[in-house]
Amino acid sequence: MKDNRMKIFSLTFLLLLFVGSEVFAGPVNLAVASDGQEQDANICEQAARAPYFLFFDGHGVFLESVQNPAKDLKGGAGSSASEFLAERGVKTVIAGSFGDKMRQALQEYHIEYLEKKGITSVVVQEMLKKQ
Repeated sequence: MKDNRMKIFSLTFLLLLFVGSEVFAGPVNLAVASDGQEQDANICEQAARAPYFLFFDGHGVFLESVQNPAKDLKGGAGSSASEFLAERGVKTVIAGSFGDKMRQALQEYHIEYLEKKGITSVVVQEMLKKQ
């Protein structure tokens, strides 16, 4: 009996730990194609060829910077970048511009795309104020 209670307690604790980490960190909602790794870097002009994607949660909290795995591909960069963003759970992506193929791929993944210029952190905060 005591052994079963300990198992239930342990499982409950692990479940809360796992779920709690998602609640506090927040899921990725937003990605910005960026020229640099810092949240104050400039938004990159071309989404698919951006050196980095900066990820933010739904409250605009910076989560991480990741090198764009599609930036150096000879062809299909837009499709590959879109797939990468979809796998990360991105709902909206911001860049200076998007090519036609990337727009189409983003639409297939149901990812909203916005064309903006400026400093990443400033644009993210302005966007969230409008929501």
